Amino acid sequence: MKSFYSFFIACISFSVANAQFCLTCTSTITGNNSSPQVVTSGQTLCIAQGAILTGDILVQGGEVCNAGTITCQHIYVNEGGVFENYATIDVDSFLVSAPQSIFDNRGTVTCERIAVNDSATISNSATIECNFLGDSAASFHNAGNITVNSDLSNGYDALFQNAGYVHIGRDFYNGFDASFRTTCVINVLRDWYNSAEVIGVTGPSCAGFKITNDSYNSGTVIFADLCDLNTPGTINGNSGTLTMVTYCSCNNFCQEITSVEETQAEPAFSIYPNPATDKIAVQIENNFSGTAQLKTIGGKIIAVKNFDSGKFEISLSGLSKGIYMLTLYAESGAFLGAKLVNIAD
Repeated sequence: MKSFYSFFIACISFSVANAQFCLTCTSTITGNNSSPQVVTSGQTLCIAQGAILTGDILVQGGEVCNAGTITCQHIYVNEGGVFENYATIDVDSFLVSAPQSIFDNRGTVTCERIAVNDSATISNSATIECNFLGDSAASFHNAGNITVNSDLSNGYDALFQNAGYVHIGRDFYNGFDASFRTTCVINVLRDWYNSAEVIGVTGPSCAGFKITNDSYNSGTVIFADLCDLNTPGTINGNSGTLTMVTYCSCNNFCQEITSVEETQAEPAFSIYPNPATDKIAVQIENNFSGTAQLKTIGGKIIAVKNFDSGKFEISLSGLSKGIYMLTLYAESGAFLGAKLVNIAD
């Protein structure tokens, strides 16, 4: 299997500090286990600290919480499943698919390829290293480290929100009505292509891409600093809308996390009651300021609430019975986490 990323020790320390989240387990793996795992609705599989799982994992509506080591070929999160990683995963392919499915990484992931599609969500606040990364009609939120040794592709109505370190070893693709948003500068070691939407930040700040080879835009670029080393001050080809800004000559790179202390702390939060009828209360571990969005499973925003304390409420008046998703964002726009909300009769 592949060698682990250089921040292995830091992320292991981070995982141990957060292992208390693996509490509501219906089954727990300890020691060494090579059996394939299928986790269905109502089940929570926990991999304990010190445990090693080498069997493939299929999550079909259930939940996996990893505080140990997973070394396998395939992980597939589907049918509204939830996968929480606080420790180490080394896998060939990692796929998160279908509405309500969530992968929340706060540890170390190394893989050949990782993908999210079909209205699923991936959030990363620690370390992911892979050869290929792609999303389609889904959401990817990064506030940690992402190293893509080959290509990164954002497409088909996908939303990629970046507030952390991203390094792309080959090509960047953004197309098919996708939106890629970054608050700092990303390094692309080969070519850059956009036929959809790229958004930076307004004001005297740097957000965009440093591009080693060619760059082509046929979509929309808003407040982004694009530094093409082949064509300084512009890009190779543009047939779209280009609103470029250059405040820092692409020197404000996304900062790589090299220790636990540098990790942006994501507050744990709870929702109650859940299921709910007329309103929900949201309790955040620490006082935190930001924005909460209540969305349908299809991603439509139906309620927005700004908050500046550790507890707030959201009205559910007029909403139909069903499953919704509550997503929290910091004031900076960084993704803080997401949870499902069940509205009952």
